[in-house]
Amino acid sequence: MTKRDDIVEKLTGITGIGTVRAQRIYDQCGKSRCIETIVNNPDYVRIHGNVPRDVVYHARETFMSNAFGLRPDTADGTWCVKDEAEIRKEFAMHWRALEAQRQYVDKIADIHRERLLSRPDVTGMHVGLWRRGGKIVCPLQYCIRVHVQRKLQVSCTDETLIATPNRYMPTPLERLIDGVRVDVLSHNYDPVSALTDKLRSKARTLRGGYAIAPDHDPDNWGTLGIRVDHLHDGMRYFLTNAHVVGSRGAQVQQPFSDARKDSLDIGSVVDAPVFDEFIDAALIADSKLRRTRGDVQSQTGKFIAKDLTQADVDRRTIVFKIGAATGRTSGRVKSINYSPKFRDVQMNRQILVEADHKIIDGGDSGAVLYVRDEEHDINIVVGLVHGKTFEKDAAGNVIRDGFGLVASPIGRVIERLKIKI
Repeated sequence: MTKRDDIVEKLTGITGIGTVRAQRIYDQCGKSRCIETIVNNPDYVRIHGNVPRDVVYHARETFMSNAFGLRPDTADGTWCVKDEAEIRKEFAMHWRALEAQRQYVDKIADIHRERLLSRPDVTGMHVGLWRRGGKIVCPLQYCIRVHVQRKLQVSCTDETLIATPNRYMPTPLERLIDGVRVDVLSHNYDPVSALTDKLRSKARTLRGGYAIAPDHDPDNWGTLGIRVDHLHDGMRYFLTNAHVVGSRGAQVQQPFSDARKDSLDIGSVVDAPVFDEFIDAALIADSKLRRTRGDVQSQTGKFIAKDLTQADVDRRTIVFKIGAATGRTSGRVKSINYSPKFRDVQMNRQILVEADHKIIDGGDSGAVLYVRDEEHDINIVVGLVHGKTFEKDAAGNVIRDGFGLVASPIGRVIERLKIKI
């Protein structure tokens, strides 16, 4: 039996695909790579192979578990890995197929984003790799990861749905959307700018990473990000979050104290702070420029700005932040197109970073997110941290609090505030 005959036979085994249709799919949709095309670009097969939509998506689901060259799999078609070296090896071997698959899943996610995020039980979503029990499933598969307030263990007799309606999930959630797997995880989001601990020393020289607060609300504190230069007036400012300092003209101090003599007056908030779909950012003017430093606490080297790319997600790039509450912590980039709900604001295209330990807490809002280039002693600023993630168990108890952080992409911040780092 030739390779063509073998593939045609596999296609013919799919309900709705006969011998003639299987041969047409083979000839029109990539020949020996036609099954890979079904998995990664089903719309192409639907159009060029003249295959009904429901048939091609059923075929895609059937071939999903061994989409990359039909390699031998385990008994159930998948296995789970957590080893970073093995994950990078999988990416290197199948990067073309994975790139095409991710682009397709991104397209489907964009089509259904508004509908999914409008659900009262959904707190956010992003496109990521399918996981089981916190481990990545191989063969690697992209899916739509829908975040909910609380993930429940429920039985559902309808195989097309993830869960039956309940008081936390009032309407059914599909298991597949246009042939793309839906993965549900428990994630909630909060800005991180308030703690009652006031044990912070007064600084003599301002540096990024120190605790700050508006003087009218000293308990609502966050982190001084980094010094920046304004492109229009050439003045130097400090960057932080809008939700940390409040409105334009607010006076900001370091640290925070009801007794003004115990605090260092930094300056006032300039222009109108921005808290919208893409960024949470504000600028603080400091008239005493001799006190300021361009660096970030405990981190040497030059600072430059550059946005993360999808390659950083695929390579699971390690990023760092230095916040006033938890200091220097690190995690891996999970998404650069993340859509969390923050209070009354629906944010989009945010950076999601996660770790297997606590990396953020109240008071870290305003810290810069950066990648460290040790070889050239350069710190590449990629985002401005403004929130954390936490999960809830079935009983409603908060677990894994602060194991993930959310940041605005630095390119958007720079463009909107007209600054440079």
